[in-house]
Amino acid sequence: MKSHVFLVAAVALFVSMPALISAQKMDVKLTHSQVIQNNLSGAIPGTCCGWSCTGPTPVSYNVEGAWLWLLMPDGRTAVVSRASKYQLKLDGVNSRSCRVPAVDRLQAEFEGTKVELIWQVLAGLDQWQPVSETYTLSEIRN
Repeated sequence: MKSHVFLVAAVALFVSMPALISAQKMDVKLTHSQVIQNNLSGAIPGTCCGWSCTGPTPVSYNVEGAWLWLLMPDGRTAVVSRASKYQLKLDGVNSRSCRVPAVDRLQAEFEGTKVELIWQVLAGLDQWQPVSETYTLSEIRN
């Protein structure tokens, strides 16, 4: 009898697993945002090839990011953050800043610590286009 109950519980858990793993999508309200900018500088070490050596090359770049506070339907606030993507390419265009919504009504899809925010922007005369950006969930406040 005990093995039968265990089997039924295991099957019920297996059947409900996709619901536990799947993302939650909900409408949220942006209540506060903070954009962060820092100027960083450093040097790329020099290199030697045969008898010729080069000295260090100075580099500097801006690091941008954003923190957003999202009011969820149940009254809790999700705090999410995002840093701009930085990849040293030595071409002067080393990063893409993160998109910060200019509207306060968004759709958020929570999946683990990733939160995809989706909102609409005006793309032309009466034409709206969805825009999205993935943030990292920092905390949920009551």
